[in-house]
Amino acid sequence: MKRLLSLTAALLLSTLSFAQVQDQNRSKTDFQNETIYRVNLLLTPNLEIEKDVTKDISLLASAGVGIAIYGNNSFGNNEVGLIFPFQIELATRYYTNFNRRLEKGKTIENNSGNYVALSFANVFEAENDDVRVEPGSALIGAYGIQRTYWKHFNLNFQTGLGYDFQQEEVAGQLILKLGYTF
Repeated sequence: MKRLLSLTAALLLSTLSFAQVQDQNRSKTDFQNETIYRVNLLLTPNLEIEKDVTKDISLLASAGVGIAIYGNNSFGNNEVGLIFPFQIELATRYYTNFNRRLEKGKTIENNSGNYVALSFANVFEAENDDVRVEPGSALIGAYGIQRTYWKHFNLNFQTGLGYDFQQEEVAGQLILKLGYTF
């Protein structure tokens, strides 16, 4: 498991070091009413559709598999495992730095930028022999960074806090997606 995490971290860091091609730079007016389709393959496999509403605001719908990590550290028994519940997310994103990215000569293609989001996430029940994931429906305020490299490879990091209405407790969100943009 440590080897897999180290390899993933090394791949992310190497991906972040590549500069974006200058001829990809366009004004946001070229992307009005754009619909972006993504397939995220690593870490949290899912399908996404992102639709631009205005020059800085988009709507996102996502459906796929999440990861829940559980552990039991009682009496020297270090059982740790993963379970993969199905989840959906509907979000509104406001991109905060499109103009600044364009001024610096960077691309905003496929909504490459930093954003704040208000999202509704629904996690469905899942269980295995060791643990059961309770269903949850949360409203979450989040901050994220999304980049598209070489016109198709997408990297998205998002984190946030909100409230889970079914569990009646605070809900946290930490998302790392690596995928392909169509």
